[in-house]
Amino acid sequence: MLDILPLKLHKSAGGIAETIVHAAVDMGADLVVLCSHGPGARTDFGSVARWCEENSPIPTMLLPPSVLTQSNPPTVIQMGASNSVLVAAADDLSGLKRCFDYAVTDHTRPGDGMYVVHAVDDKARSEDELMQLRKDLVADVLKWQAESPCKHAATLNVAVQLVQAAAASDSSSSSSDDELSPDLSPAGADVVEMATRMNVRTVILAHHGRNMMREMLYKPLTLHCINHCQSPLIVLQEEKTRGTLGY
Repeated sequence: MLDILPLKLHKSAGGIAETIVHAAVDMGADLVVLCSHGPGARTDFGSVARWCEENSPIPTMLLPPSVLTQSNPPTVIQMGASNSVLVAAADDLSGLKRCFDYAVTDHTRPGDGMYVVHAVDDKARSEDELMQLRKDLVADVLKWQAESPCKHAATLNVAVQLVQAAAASDSSSSSSDDELSPDLSPAGADVVEMATRMNVRTVILAHHGRNMMREMLYKPLTLHCINHCQSPLIVLQEEKTRGTLGY
């Protein structure tokens, strides 16, 4: 059944996006689905999509043009030819676990593959430290899988990858928000490359965070994935940010 909601809204990107999010919250929706690209002189993806990605307390799925131009668009759980999903975060184990749990519960089926990617900045870490980080990451992910309440979690084929790349390049911090290049994230490029190579059906990315330092460090990773990922991309908000808009 298709319901068309008569919504009253302010004719601006922020007004449209906020109305969509409020309606989704009122409906008890599990997911907000939007096209990631739209017209605009200053942005490579739609302003409505950007507002929702940054503010929606509900997970936001952004669909790239490559998905939208298919003659028979697939359902959320069927998107892509692969039976795998990819979850990613940058220097944020709690965010990675949140994405892992959400992916297991809402976006996998028995026997699916899952690529768990954690990006770390290798500049201040020795090879021994990186090796220990890899071991710890594998142990953490296996523990998450074993402790998952989802019945089919044990059947998932989980692969863990530690990406040694910065979420943002050194030059990104000198750019203003409107001029921030989406290509200034080595970690974002690695995530997109892996998603493309593995032909995953969905990418689930931890949100870059809301304080000023995390915005500066991690927004390029989020923007890079939004602009270049050819798979449907879900941006998952931090739990502590939900409710900041009065939801």
